[in-house]
Amino acid sequence: MEMSESPLPRTRFYRGYTPEVTAYDVAIVGGGPAGLQCALVLARARRSTIVLDAGSPRNACAREAHGLFTRDGEAPADLLTYGRKQLSAYESATLREAAVQDVSGNASDGFILTTTDGEPLRARRIVLATGMRDHLPEIEGLEACWGSSVFVCPYCDGWEVRDRPIAVWGNTRSGIELARELYQWSTNIVVCSDLHTPIATQERTWMNERNVRIIESPIRRLRERSGILQAIEFDDGESVEREALFLSVRMAQASDLAERAGCRVTERGHIDVDADSRTSVAGIYAAGDSVAHLHQIVVAAASGARAAIAVNQDLTSRSGDV
Repeated sequence: MEMSESPLPRTRFYRGYTPEVTAYDVAIVGGGPAGLQCALVLARARRSTIVLDAGSPRNACAREAHGLFTRDGEAPADLLTYGRKQLSAYESATLREAAVQDVSGNASDGFILTTTDGEPLRARRIVLATGMRDHLPEIEGLEACWGSSVFVCPYCDGWEVRDRPIAVWGNTRSGIELARELYQWSTNIVVCSDLHTPIATQERTWMNERNVRIIESPIRRLRERSGILQAIEFDDGESVEREALFLSVRMAQASDLAERAGCRVTERGHIDVDADSRTSVAGIYAAGDSVAHLHQIVVAAASGARAAIAVNQDLTSRSGDV
């Protein structure tokens, strides 16, 4: 990760400020598309900004990023490298490879962030861009295929496996819903589900009319070659040749920092924010996958930009600030 100088222009100190703790206008937790986009907008607004990134993005296993305007097919790691390089050109932006362990303080006096590298810092505002993580099933061979031939998002990876034999895994209801979504990419679909939930009559009718099978035996293992799925083997001895598997899995916050900071989380596990990206805790904002139902790079970046503008307007509106 490229690191930039930290001259801290126009940073205001607070009651209780100590020289040992470096102060910033904004601390962004998470250096993915949302965090970097947020930092870029704030840096261009001449706000002293630090991005704290643990270096473990959700899409680290993905070989290509798809559906991204002007960057379709590029490696996600290359996109992040390019974003960091661009951000380093702004003297008010700092990149630091560290995770945030805890947050204390408030919007009036400033927040203190405790980090894994042992260097706490103070910030007037915080933006959480910590992302989500997928709860993957424990299936032999899945890890080797993850990001190469096992996916979660049809919009991200459906085109690459169009017209090929595809499998879907999830509980019965969610698996069929995902199969219906994938059907426009491939009509050769098998639903795998040992997590039984009721099937509506219309769903059963749809499956019968389109010859979509459902296999209700647990998956024993994925047979693969160099990360490319070859077949799915089941506990009952059946084996089905497939070239891709899409998972309908539960997601959770990649970090519990939001909850520990007191931010409200929705029933679906997202950080609850208003239209201006504000969480339930004054002075703390959130952006990216951790707040969105659509998990795509372009959506995350847009969310980061929206949060940056809201934070800058918040700081500008405070008495005496410019």
